[in-house]
Amino acid sequence: MDKLYYTIEEAQKLLPEVCKILVRAMKQKQMLDLAASVDVEYEDEAVDHRFDTRFHKEFHRLSYEFYTQIELLETLGVVVRDIDIGLIDFLSLYHNKEICLCFKLGEKRITHWHESDAGFTGRRPLADLKKSFKTV
Repeated sequence: MDKLYYTIEEAQKLLPEVCKILVRAMKQKQMLDLAASVDVEYEDEAVDHRFDTRFHKEFHRLSYEFYTQIELLETLGVVVRDIDIGLIDFLSLYHNKEICLCFKLGEKRITHWHESDAGFTGRRPLADLKKSFKTV
């Protein structure tokens, strides 16, 4: 799949839809983490096998739903950096150089960017950039 590049305005416009998907994925990830932490032992093997079958079926259903949400985000061109805190990037171009428009769930809008290899700690305010973004 080709990379999708967004202007700041395009990314902002897509944000409400992306946030809904991101929140669903985060909730599913929390349920998966909780389910993975469960360790139940039974004295009766028959009960144990029935429980294991139901438990694994539900775990795989949740896992499928989680990865479906992640895939949907990726289809939109969103780069998921940290699902646990809701950290995502939208790829953009600035003077023909790939940069990331950085967003963390809870923020009202995209206000930061970073170079592709800089990550969250390299975030800088959008005000540092001129408004000459281009899409490919």
